[in-house]
Amino acid sequence: MSKKLTTLQKNLLFTLPSTTPTLKTYAIVDSIRDESVKEKIPWSGLNYLDLWHEDLWEHELEVPLYLLELEEDNEFTEYLLANKDKDLASYFISPYRLEVLQHYYNFFTYPEIDKEGFEKYGRKEATPKGKEWSRKAYFGFYDANVLADYIQTLHTEEKIDEFFAGVAMWFVPSSTQESELYIAFRDKEGQVDDVNLDLNQLLEVEAPMLNFDTVSFPTIPNLEDYAHEVTLDLKQMELFEQRHRRKFIDNVFFWAEKEGYTFYHPKEFNKQRAFELFSEANTLGLINEDAVYKYIIYALLVLKPMQETTVYQKLRQMPNEKTKTELLTQEIWKILQFQRRANG
Repeated sequence: MSKKLTTLQKNLLFTLPSTTPTLKTYAIVDSIRDESVKEKIPWSGLNYLDLWHEDLWEHELEVPLYLLELEEDNEFTEYLLANKDKDLASYFISPYRLEVLQHYYNFFTYPEIDKEGFEKYGRKEATPKGKEWSRKAYFGFYDANVLADYIQTLHTEEKIDEFFAGVAMWFVPSSTQESELYIAFRDKEGQVDDVNLDLNQLLEVEAPMLNFDTVSFPTIPNLEDYAHEVTLDLKQMELFEQRHRRKFIDNVFFWAEKEGYTFYHPKEFNKQRAFELFSEANTLGLINEDAVYKYIIYALLVLKPMQETTVYQKLRQMPNEKTKTELLTQEIWKILQFQRRANG
């Protein structure tokens, strides 16, 4: 990120309205993306804690998830904002103390998935007699690639209140557009308001500051007492899956265009077909993103996909995803060679 954009982003994060209690700027930093932070953070002079749920103590030992209270004129704050990997950290504004936020938001790192949601998107298990069914799972809600999608699944007032209980505003730098900043907050009507802010528009503005007039600030007196287990319900799982697939399909066509692939059918038909192919790939045991990508590309390249029975039979019979991916790579190469010869 350019120095001007880094400075602007820092100003937006630290130029805050005067409130009682005072608003503070925090960051959630995932050490799995940058192992050097495990050395930098303890020497930064910043207050920090680990955000993993207590049941995830192995993650805490291996890859700490840092919750930091940032300071504007701090070397590590500068490091985060200037870092090329924009997925390294997400940021938020809150009036609460570090310890209170840790106690509340660590429940989101290890939520329960209700029975219907787990049976539809996970491995089915029998429900023990006389017991209410539930299943916990690791959840990177804080991740720059996840947070915006998760916020869009908050489909009830209760879920919005739950997630924004300790946070006035979330900030997530875009990993693809260096001048873009995703901002989300709960408005005074209790609804989520969010925007992808183009920082370029603010570069010429003198002393730019975000407008907090419509933001609903957290007001729970004892957030620690309000803390409770978090549940992802079926509707959230479905919405999250839909958004994930839509983004994935968009990326498929972005990279297909970069690679110069020529498909048999028109683009709109192909986009609709790609959603079906995503599910089809999963039924053939293709789960890895690279494998699914190659399956979609292959199926869109061939003239009549479902008549290519030999390839589909081989995919069903092959024992593992790696060999299936290798087969798809070979078949794609054959088709491209044929297209090149046909085009002279």
